[in-house]
Amino acid sequence: MAQNPTSGFRSTFRDYIGEETGFPPRVAEFAIAHVLSDEAEKAYARSDLLKKRFKMMNAWAAYVDSASSNVTHIRKKQKA
Repeated sequence: MAQNPTSGFRSTFRDYIGEETGFPPRVAEFAIAHVLSDEAEKAYARSDLLKKRFKMMNAWAAYVDSASSNVTHIRKKQKA
């Protein structure tokens, strides 16, 4: 069975957030659109955490764009 092509990107993002930043795991899970599995947590989750997600995504963008990162940039193939 083929894996969802976005899984690798999500995994890379999640690893970076978990290992290199202090952002809460809940914010990272929210950003990659994971559904809360705990019924009690779902019942009390009233916020979209937008300000925290904004800061986290800016940190991710800076990491991806940095020259010191090990990110391989994928470019669109030029037509011959």
